[in-house]
Amino acid sequence: MVKFANRSAMVLPGDCEPLLGAIPMEEMDVLIHPRRQELVVNPAHPEGAILSMRNFGI
Repeated sequence: MVKFANRSAMVLPGDCEPLLGAIPMEEMDVLIHPRRQELVVNPAHPEGAILSMRNFGI
């Protein structure tokens, strides 16, 4: 599980090396700030992510 700010996402099962790809980033509703080169919480949804991969059966 990867945690960032008030969000979390399942990345890989077991003791695998974490990989933060597009799907976990979308699930956590985080954005990349290119100028600062860092992840930021989506300002449109500061309280938490609105999309859950559970809605898709994943």
